[in-house]
Amino acid sequence: PTRLCLLDVRGKSASYPFEIRHFIMDLQAYLRSADYLTVKTETEVQEILRRNRISVPDYYDPPSLTRICRLTDCDYLAFLRMIAFDMDLHDGLTIPVLFHKNKVTYRAELDVAVLNGKTGSLQYSKKVVAEKSVGRGYQFFPITEDPALHLNFREKETLARTTMQNLARRTFEAVMTGMQKNLVDKYICYWGDEVHIVSDKPGLCPVCGSRLVKIKR
Repeated sequence: PTRLCLLDVRGKSASYPFEIRHFIMDLQAYLRSADYLTVKTETEVQEILRRNRISVPDYYDPPSLTRICRLTDCDYLAFLRMIAFDMDLHDGLTIPVLFHKNKVTYRAELDVAVLNGKTGSLQYSKKVVAEKSVGRGYQFFPITEDPALHLNFREKETLARTTMQNLARRTFEAVMTGMQKNLVDKYICYWGDEVHIVSDKPGLCPVCGSRLVKIKR
């Protein structure tokens, strides 16, 4: 069993339509789905930190984080710092003046640092990027700024939610990689709603003979 101290996200604050709580909920669900991993959040260990008169730094500080990791009796500590949120409303394919294929892209960047509680050293570090796009239509000459090509209230929330889900999944993979918990590639064959087989190796499906497809994370 491995014990992980997961601190709250530091750095850039999220603004509408992005919501950090969606990211945190999904990330904790992913981490706690592994039965060999015990996750302690910053809220859960707050009383321990208060008794020892220690606060969590806003920036990566090895001595402070190592002490937190040892006080909470954890093997590793995950320090997350949000870098940026972007909303590109004018993405897509453009032929100047003549043609524009409009696409809206939402993007989020996060820095992940995994600290080894035993050695006090940086075990792993990676910048995690997640983005999601949706097409909004075409414009032909003359090209103008058309607000109708942007997103409505519900579309904004859905696109931002999907982006944060993607960010949580990629952050989970980065943390697991940092703790050297390998995520083995899986291959699948399915027909409609029926799954024939899920395998650890590529090849052909023993049921229908189709080539197995790698599951995308």
